[in-house]
Amino acid sequence: MPGMDKETERLLMRFYPRVSSLADYLCQLLPQSEGHACVEELFQSPESSCSSNLSSSLACLRGALVGHSEIAQQPLYRTWRRPREEEALALGDVAQIVEQAQLRLFQQERGRQGRKTTSAANILTHGYRRADERASVFKLPLVSGSSALTNFYVNTNVTRIVMGPEWRRMLLL
Repeated sequence: MPGMDKETERLLMRFYPRVSSLADYLCQLLPQSEGHACVEELFQSPESSCSSNLSSSLACLRGALVGHSEIAQQPLYRTWRRPREEEALALGDVAQIVEQAQLRLFQQERGRQGRKTTSAANILTHGYRRADERASVFKLPLVSGSSALTNFYVNTNVTRIVMGPEWRRMLLL
């Protein structure tokens, strides 16, 4: 619906003094520094391949509107600096972060239901099961070595997060 964005913006402006896109809001959270310029370029530079990859995988960056009053820069972000190449997250690091998130989702779901569940209802866990729930020859860990998860079919969302360079860059922020 073409007029929906304007209607949403008008509605938000009735309750909030400022309305901006999610990408602009996230950029405003960072202080004016090297980090701010890097993130702004990442989100807004149309010729940047990372920007197009990020926009295609996160459509809400430009489409979602955020209503806010005052943006207070968090103390955590005041000393941001660009990470050196040797500090960059490796592919295995991202895969381990995703796997830990999946395991936590399984643990939370198990706690809610009070019994073992085959899969938690989350986009990161579709196609996965805990390895201890069922012995399987289809065990495909995300990284080399043993994994606590078993992959029964491909989850393209997880693959994109693990393999995409834009996610490594965002995790470094």
